[in-house]
Amino acid sequence: MKALVIDHLSVSRIAAGLGVAWRTANEAVLAEGRRVLINDETRFDDVRVIGVDEHVWRHTRRGDKYVTVVIDLTPTRNKTGPARLLDMIEGRSKAALHR
Repeated sequence: MKALVIDHLSVSRIAAGLGVAWRTANEAVLAEGRRVLINDETRFDDVRVIGVDEHVWRHTRRGDKYVTVVIDLTPTRNKTGPARLLDMIEGRSKAALHR
């Protein structure tokens, strides 16, 4: 996770460095992301300003290729630090945000 977030390495570079398949590295990154971000029940504490945007996540024809990203903008508004990721939801409709 550190290599991806702090060192800005791609999953491909992480996989190559560890000598594992891309899928294995990606599954490990996603599992750690869920553990650190999504499963943290306190991640919404002190959130006062949020940002919501959609991004192309997959450049394939299979499945939904968009994700809705929810960001805590409170630190940037207060000038106390960078924005932080709160959630990523598959899809880009209102229904995706209501999940």
